[in-house]
Amino acid sequence: QLVLELEQLELGLEQLGLELEQLGLESEQLGLESAQLELELEQLVPESEQLVLELEQLELGLEQLGLELEQLGLESEQLGLESAQLELELEQLVPESEQLVLEL
Repeated sequence: QLVLELEQLELGLEQLGLELEQLGLESEQLGLESAQLELELEQLVPESEQLVLELEQLELGLEQLGLELEQLGLESEQLGLESAQLELELEQLVPESEQLVLEL
């Protein structure tokens, strides 16, 4: 009877050893997967930093375009004022030219 109980204990210990070995292998697998994920994250960091720089450059480009559009608007307004000024001068020249025609 004792021999059977010892054999059962021995088998139980052997089973526990196999389970511990299985857990060790699973732990090693999780460690490898964790290292793989860490490498992938390390690759993503420079990519995201690059994207941030590109977005900042685009933002500066848009800001520059906004300033250029504002400048064009001011130039257009200036041309409009100059055009109105020339129109007034032309309106003044018409009676003068009519007067000159009459004098001739």
